[in-house]
Amino acid sequence: ANEWHHEQVLAMDRSIRRIAGQALLPSPTASAAHSINLAARTDLIVLAHNSANPPQMEYATRAALDLLEVEWDDFVKTKWGDWRQDSASILDSDGQQFSFCNVILEKDGKRFELQDAVVWDIHASVDDPDAFGERLGQAIMALKSGVVEVQTENGKGPPRRF
Repeated sequence: ANEWHHEQVLAMDRSIRRIAGQALLPSPTASAAHSINLAARTDLIVLAHNSANPPQMEYATRAALDLLEVEWDDFVKTKWGDWRQDSASILDSDGQQFSFCNVILEKDGKRFELQDAVVWDIHASVDDPDAFGERLGQAIMALKSGVVEVQTENGKGPPRRF
């Protein structure tokens, strides 16, 4: 298994557990096999970008790649702004750590709303359980069943649920 990929997933899991009380993995010490299983999920959209300016995409589950109609090698070459009109991170820089919200993604003239998405900051691990490490980026999680296409390519037609 790709150790970087596993470390990325562990950081996302550790952060969402601490910030929002939710989890991506079955335990904080889950194996690389669990990270591989998460990446292969077709029912759960998870996207993550780093803290660069502009943010570079770093992680996507199979469901996210399918929704965006892109393969991994092309996805990791994209910036967060390639998927949103507003290329800024979703969370404010005023200390907000996570949010439940609807997120709009765009691809080739299509607009997708991820309803009831969880958005959280990803932090590096630190020894002090009451402190946050360096901010590594931001992640989004939503059920694929909560995705609605809000605008079709030609701007016509009803919203479509996935």
